[in-house]
Parts: sequence; C-alpha cells; structure tokens
Amino acid sequence: SVGSGSFIPHLIKKYRDKNVTLDLIDIDKDTIQLLKILIKKLSIPKNFKINFIHCDYLNFKVNKKYDLILTNPPFGKICENEISSQSELLKDRINTKNMFALFLYKSCQEANHVAYITPKSLLNAPEFNQLRSVLEKLVLRSLHDYGEKAFKGVLIETISIQLAIKKQSNKKVY
Repeated sequence: SVGSGSFIPHLIKKYRDKNVTLDLIDIDKDTIQLLKILIKKLSIPKNFKINFIHCDYLNFKVNKKYDLILTNPPFGKICENEISSQSELLKDRINTKNMFALFLYKSCQEANHVAYITPKSLLNAPEFNQLRSVLEKLVLRSLHDYGEKAFKGVLIETISIQLAIKKQSNKKVY
C-alpha cells in the first residue's frame, strides 16, 4: 500500500548512508505506474534499490524478514467477494475484516519494526481486542495522535504507531 510514495523522500533522507532495498507494493497497477514516474523526480542514492510490486499486500508472499514495514494502509473493511484465503486466515486470527488491522497483523509477522498510520479506534474499539492483545506483546516505540487533522478532508481521528517486535528464543509473539 505504497500509494503515491509520500514516505519515500523521508526514508531516503534518514537512510542516505545505508544500503537500502525498498519493496514498494500496491494493489493498483495505475498507482505503481504513477509512482515510477514520481520516483524519477527524486534524487535516489545509488545505495537504494527499489522494487515495484503490483500485488495485494494481504496476498503477498514474503520469503524474508523485513527490517521495517512502513505504510498508511486502507482503513475500510474487506467485502465478502474480496476475501482471499490469506485474508480469511488473517481475519480469523484477529476477528476483524478491517483492512488496516489485517495489514498490521500481517506486518508484525514479517518485520522487525512496523510503522503505521491507523484510525485511532485501534486503541479502544472492541473490534480490535484480539489485535491489541497481539500488539501488547510488542515494544511500543512511539504513538502520535493527529486527531482529525492528519489528512485534509478526511474526518477520522488518526494515529501513527511504531512498534518493535520482541526477539524471543524460538517463540512467536503473535
């Protein structure tokens, strides 16, 4: 869910002196094509490798552990006709059809750190009880409350959350 790539300039600035591979994933083919054009306008350091992946993140097969997954995922619910076997499995594990929650849960399994923009309802809505019980086992690095001012024209209270996945010997924390 890379969208227009708003986070990319910040990542370039922060990791300018490191070898970085960015896997930019989006379900919308046109978004990926537009992003390729926008990326050409940036000054990408030679130590950055960028992979464009046209795929539904919930169905994306990850064969490695990412250092960081950073995203502003969709906030809506998955429609019954859109549910794949992978999203069905995730939905059953945390008892919600909300896409941001499914993205967040999946990311916690695939990365050492996650940074997300989410609805503030993550913090208290009963729908996210199971997801919160998973997140409680992680290390909270930061939490920012933007209220309704995070996105122009969007009237939903929004937070950003950054988590580190605890390393335990042969135990999964999720």
